[in-house]
Amino acid sequence: MESPDFSRVEDVKSRVFSLGVLLLATSCASPMAMDPIPPIPPKPSVSTPCLPPGVPALSTLVRIGGIPATGRARTSEGQVEPIPIFRSYWSSRIESDTLVLYIVTANRHIATVDAAPHEPDVPAWYDTGMMTETGEYIADGRPSCRWERAGTPRRPGVQT
Repeated sequence: MESPDFSRVEDVKSRVFSLGVLLLATSCASPMAMDPIPPIPPKPSVSTPCLPPGVPALSTLVRIGGIPATGRARTSEGQVEPIPIFRSYWSSRIESDTLVLYIVTANRHIATVDAAPHEPDVPAWYDTGMMTETGEYIADGRPSCRWERAGTPRRPGVQT
């Protein structure tokens, strides 16, 4: 039985090691290797809608009814144009109390939340990125998560 020729294996190991050192040295010398690698941005996820203070997450509620409608939106040029809205009622049983919310969305974003729809003296909340303080929707509005109470005790965006 012949003894194996380990000198050839050692020669291959030496060449692989030399090649690795060479690759490492050239990559460290390149300007791109000196720049930090930017972090990978997180994948967009389904965002949780922003709600006014004290309103439970929609995931804990059940929509009990709704209807599409058309609201009025003010453009940045001051023109009034129609905007698709959706009016819906949501409910939850919290302990022994039943919570009912009246939510209006505009362009698929929550614009107003009335946490006391059966109490006309309690003003509704509105997102300042979606509505003006006069109760008009903003045509190109986006949720700001800054909630204000409507100035008068009525539902914003609903003409009386």
